[in-house]
Amino acid sequence: MRLILAATLIWLIAMIITGTGSKPSQTPEPTKTTITYNEPSFTPPAAPKPIPPEILRKASTIKPDELCHSLGNALRNGKPILAEAIILRIGEQNPQDISNLDTDLIKKQQISIGINQCTTLASWGKPERNNRSVGPYGVHEQWVYPADYLYFENGILTSFQNQR
Repeated sequence: MRLILAATLIWLIAMIITGTGSKPSQTPEPTKTTITYNEPSFTPPAAPKPIPPEILRKASTIKPDELCHSLGNALRNGKPILAEAIILRIGEQNPQDISNLDTDLIKKQQISIGINQCTTLASWGKPERNNRSVGPYGVHEQWVYPADYLYFENGILTSFQNQR
């Protein structure tokens, strides 16, 4: 039906443009178009393997304030399943800590502007000293390492300073 309407509309436009007002003797047969649709091939990802109970037990024995540092050790020592279990524990304790974990930085023991304190602890361990100020603007912290000073605003690394 739509093809007949389209053909009639085209005929009317042609009549207006050419200035002829005679109707053709026959309505042209609509052309048949075959449309094929191929389903995209999709293979769902394999379900993640469950973490063995003994690994979950081991992760559950880690003190909450040691979770981030333990994550770094697990990643650097080739224990990805333990690292997954620790990430689950971190998520239970403090969900925002896993929002921007950068496991590549942790494995290389590096830091980058924008990472959170958990990633920093996992990469570099605990600082020698922590200076903290709290005000209406939020929480500002300075973490002191042997040759570096890291500055956090509301838990996010915003700048650092190192001695050369």
